[in-house]
Amino acid sequence: SRVHEADRERVSDALTAKQSASEAVRIEFRLAGEASPLRRMEVHAKAYGDGQHVERVVGILQDVTQRHQDEALL
Repeated sequence: SRVHEADRERVSDALTAKQSASEAVRIEFRLAGEASPLRRMEVHAKAYGDGQHVERVVGILQDVTQRHQDEALL
C-alpha cells in the first residue's frame, strides 16, 4: 500500500464504514515513500465487499499537495 502508515487505519476504517452503507467517501491521506516534499492525495471512492472486508475500490484520485501548500501560506 502506498498510503502513509500513519493514515492507513483511518483510510481503511472510512472505506469499510461507507461500504456497509453503500455510500461513496471522500478521504485525504499522505503517500508513503521517499517523496519530497510529502505528497497529499484526495480520493472520492466507493468500496465494494462483504461488509467487513473491502474487496475493491472504484474512484478518482487527485494530488492535492499544491492546495495544502497554498493554504499554509494564507
